[in-house]
Amino acid sequence: MARSARQATLICSIDLPALSGDASTPHPWLQALAQELAACDDPVTMTLLDMAPAGPVQSLFSHRHELALRVDASWGHPEAGRPAFAHTLRSQLQQAQDQGVTVTTLAWGDFPLTPHTDLLVKLGISAVRTSSAATRTGLLRLKAPAAAAPGQMIRFGLWTAPAVARWQPGQGIRSIRRPLAQAAAEGMAHLICDLSEAHLDAPLDAGFRQALLELTRHRHNGALRVQTIGQFVDSLAVRPSIPAQSILRAA
Repeated sequence: MARSARQATLICSIDLPALSGDASTPHPWLQALAQELAACDDPVTMTLLDMAPAGPVQSLFSHRHELALRVDASWGHPEAGRPAFAHTLRSQLQQAQDQGVTVTTLAWGDFPLTPHTDLLVKLGISAVRTSSAATRTGLLRLKAPAAAAPGQMIRFGLWTAPAVARWQPGQGIRSIRRPLAQAAAEGMAHLICDLSEAHLDAPLDAGFRQALLELTRHRHNGALRVQTIGQFVDSLAVRPSIPAQSILRAA
């Protein structure tokens, strides 16, 4: 069945650096980031490698934003095996849930997507941010050449949100302009702002504001909507109803 035309979507996901679980006192670096996002006034998806500080981070930032779990190769690579993957994922989701944060999005690293997509759906995950490696290999290669199509369904209840451009501190803005413009014209542009290696004792990179302004420029010029990954997926399909206690069940 052909899909109806949708308004083009802009997504910005921000990979945060490793944070201490004791984040009751907001770090100045995080406060500066929160101020920049408040000035931008657009919702973003922020990813954490560990959900231990999920509650304090969620409290610092507007609830318009989404928190997602960044999957590490040590447990998310297919070679890690299903038991390790299931145990770590369940533990991370439980940590977030205990702090009142519901995680429905995973951000995959530069390695193949897990074959255990049934487990993702069982644990309430409805969206996966994929990288170039995840779309070239693993499960998604079965659907090439459309593997990077916006909103591709991996299985019932689980969708992809492929990134088309990545910005890192010290990188110029010109390098992200063309891929963002091309992707926006095709229906969905997704920029990763990779702050995962940022030093918390250093000032927030001045280029980050320029990256956000680039998204704002596209929104103003093209009448595009800015969404989190979760909101984008919600616009594609209704999520299955997953009981909260399901993350405690055996895989």
